[in-house]
Amino acid sequence: MINNKSDVAKMKALIISSDWGPTCPLSSLLYRSGFKVEVITSGFFSKEKHLLKKRKFLEANKFISKYEIVLDKELILEKLVSKNCEDYHIIFASDDIMLKVIADSDIDIAKKLHILPVQSEGDIKHIYSKIGFSEVLKKANIRTPSFLVAKG
Repeated sequence: MINNKSDVAKMKALIISSDWGPTCPLSSLLYRSGFKVEVITSGFFSKEKHLLKKRKFLEANKFISKYEIVLDKELILEKLVSKNCEDYHIIFASDDIMLKVIADSDIDIAKKLHILPVQSEGDIKHIYSKIGFSEVLKKANIRTPSFLVAKG
C-alpha cells in the first residue's frame, strides 16, 4: 500500500515486452505515476539499423531508467528468471505473446504468480485464452455468453 509520495518514489516497475507498441505508453504512464521504470524487450527487428534506432530511442526516453534488449522472446524469459522479481512492485508483460510465454514456461509457480495478474495457479489458463477466461468467470458464477470449443 502506498502511504505517501516518498513511498511512490521508491516503487519500481518492470515491463517485459516482445512487442514495442505498448511499451512506450505504459512506460510513460508508470513514470508519471511515480515509478522507476525498467524494460526488457526483444530485438525483434531483423535489420541491424532498426535495432540501433530502438536502442537510441530507449536511451533518449526519459520514462525508462534502465533497459535491456535481447534477441528473442525466449531470452526475455531467461532475463526475467534471473532477476529478483520481489525487487519490483509491479511487473507488466505488455503483450499477449509474453503472457503466453510466461504462462507456458516451467518457471517456479511462486514466481509466475508474482509476475502474472492472477490469484492462483488455476487462474493461469485464462491469461491468453478467451475460453479459459470464460471458464474462470463461470466458476465464479459470473454469466458469460455461451460458447463451444471447436475441434478441428
